[in-house]
Amino acid sequence: MLWRTQPYRAEGGSKPFHYLLGYRGAELLAAQRGSAPPRPATHADRLRRILESPRLAHLLGVNQFFAELGE
Repeated sequence: MLWRTQPYRAEGGSKPFHYLLGYRGAELLAAQRGSAPPRPATHADRLRRILESPRLAHLLGVNQFFAELGE
């Protein structure tokens, strides 16, 4: 259901894992919504765009902020 990746870090060490909705999860979500599932290539392209987005650091920071509010 989920797809996990660990971004490359040029200066060494490791970055935290990123979890995104995998293709099977996208199929399940589409079934719940009553819509057609995305094509595998379309879904893979969406994952790539998310990971290459210049706004990713901001999105992760906002998500972390709200996760910590829930603690």
